[in-house]
Amino acid sequence: MSAPTRDEIREAIAHRISTAWPGDNPADAIREAIEQMADFMYGPSADRLTGERARGPSPREWPADLWDDLRNPEAAALDQFYEEATERALARCIEVATEELVTAGMAFARAFPDAPRAMVPSVAA
Repeated sequence: MSAPTRDEIREAIAHRISTAWPGDNPADAIREAIEQMADFMYGPSADRLTGERARGPSPREWPADLWDDLRNPEAAALDQFYEEATERALARCIEVATEELVTAGMAFARAFPDAPRAMVPSVAA
């Protein structure tokens, strides 16, 4: 059996993401990390839009927060910017991780061209 191609490795990664069980999707963990990094943006808008303090103490007590006491239009705009940034960051992270994993897979395939292979179903199937 021949070593896998770049496309086959990329397809295997995409298949892993697209067929993951709920709670086991690697993209969910990436999204969570991005959301935690961006909490300084989301906190004030979520508090204003929901009408409650999601995190307890005043945002002024959170040293990483940049805004506080936003008006509703400001909170809604900040929330929209946050959501769009999160989606862009998630797509870029998955793209970078995929390329790095493809590179690692190709390095392994070159080092061990006769290694036994598993059969990966086609994502298109």
